Amino acid sequence: MASNTLPQKGHAVAPIIFSSPTHGEQLNQSGPLTEEMVRAHCQCANPRCECHRTKGKVHCPAHDDASPSLSVSTRSGKALFKCWSGCEQSKVFNALLSPIVRVALSGAAAAKSSRQSKNPSFDWKNAQKFDYCDEMGNLLFQVGRIGDGEEKTIRQRRPDGKRGWRYDLTDVRRVLWLLPEVKQANVVIICEGEKAVSSLNRALESAGHYGKIIATTMSGGTGMGWREEYNASLSGKSVCVLPDNDETGHKHAQIVCASICASRVAASIKQINLPGLPSKGDFAEWGGTVDELLNLIAVGLEWEAENLPSLETDFVPNLISWPQPQSLKNPLLPVPPLDTAMVPEPFRDWIWDCAERISCPPILLSFPP
Repeated sequence: MASNTLPQKGHAVAPIIFSSPTHGEQLNQSGPLTEEMVRAHCQCANPRCECHRTKGKVHCPAHDDASPSLSVSTRSGKALFKCWSGCEQSKVFNALLSPIVRVALSGAAAAKSSRQSKNPSFDWKNAQKFDYCDEMGNLLFQVGRIGDGEEKTIRQRRPDGKRGWRYDLTDVRRVLWLLPEVKQANVVIICEGEKAVSSLNRALESAGHYGKIIATTMSGGTGMGWREEYNASLSGKSVCVLPDNDETGHKHAQIVCASICASRVAASIKQINLPGLPSKGDFAEWGGTVDELLNLIAVGLEWEAENLPSLETDFVPNLISWPQPQSLKNPLLPVPPLDTAMVPEPFRDWIWDCAERISCPPILLSFPP
């Protein structure tokens, strides 16, 4: 198999020089990308996790992988891997070989010698950290971010109850960011990502609106999707969704609006597409003022429950109200009673006796299924 192509079946080869399936440009690595390096990068801090077994699966870097699903092996000196949760090979490649991750991979072999190290492939000390708390301000989990745009790397962790951290969110309650402030606000603006939220909240504070109006987001971005449990936090509030200016952002905004609208908890729900926003941009790149944004929200059209059936079904398949089942117009034809002569005489009395005992028509016992 040529080193610059992806296999069509089985595991995907991670070559040293390959044609990026996403960008079509040639990327170069210094030294081979080995199974040991991939395993070190994709292991969590829990030494009892399957990811620390010699041939066990590791955590896939392309999705929120609480239970290891990435198999890794070696062939011809190259690392081979496959995500059994269904991630596309190109996404796994990009996650492993992004510029941020390449720096981590260069020291991954050394990091593996210390299995107790805290998430060695992610520099939590220098990462931007965002605390997700419950209504009382108690920390539930934390999101860490390094880099920007397509080169950003995001990780999540939660307190382990022993003044340390666990690097998965299994069984952790998911909440909106800044939930205590969200509960106190009258207007809630939902953005994509903590960067856009921070930019908007600073602008709201400068304009004297912060508190009554609050921006928020959910962990994981559009890739993790909107959870129905978020809706309860928006009860009685006027909600506005500000999508990023790309296809994924607009699709995600439809899902969020439809979910909130279907729950019927919010006072109102609007989707505002910021005019003049650059491609893939968000509020931080918009350049408009808070007052301009509030004017757009004021004149924006509200979502109505009647809009739900018109949405594309692949966006919100669980939110569409299907019609109630109707009775068949043409009833089934009547089934004539079983003619006794059709049953062989040696079985006749036995069949009728069994039918009477179990209260079923004799025909059900007369013919094999």
